[in-house]
Amino acid sequence: PYPDEFLPLWGELAELAALILRPGAPLIAWSGQFRLRQVLNYLSGPLTYQWTICLDLPGANARFRGPNMIQTWKPIIICTAGQWGPHDWFKDRVTSLGKDQDLYEWQQNPDPAIDLIERYVPAGGLIVDPFLGVGSFGEAALRSGRRFIGCEVDETRYLQSINRLNGLA
Repeated sequence: PYPDEFLPLWGELAELAALILRPGAPLIAWSGQFRLRQVLNYLSGPLTYQWTICLDLPGANARFRGPNMIQTWKPIIICTAGQWGPHDWFKDRVTSLGKDQDLYEWQQNPDPAIDLIERYVPAGGLIVDPFLGVGSFGEAALRSGRRFIGCEVDETRYLQSINRLNGLA
């Protein structure tokens, strides 16, 4: 959730993650650039910031007035409850090969999430998405052989995600 009115949800996400993450497991969250400082402040209360991965958005051209910037990448924040568990070496960049917004304007392409899930979540691991939307990260979890739980408050998007994910299950 990117608009200002949803910023407090980042604090709720951090509290939930601190309760349910196993030691060393990462919270991996897509964020917008414009409110990144506030998002990091909310997350760093109960969690430990570990790294920011660059989600490269070839062909993107969202314009932000004020800083007069054209956004070509999006931050993916990694935080943990405690120390980050052992994992292999990985580059801090993933690429979205294109927009995937045929169901909803904020829909995300699942391919970068698949890459990150396969890096950091063990086979059979559990992915939790408290902002399900139309189910992109649920699709990524199922396509990568992981279990999935998602929550969505908007009934239309929830039903879209159910239809989308039932086709994959």
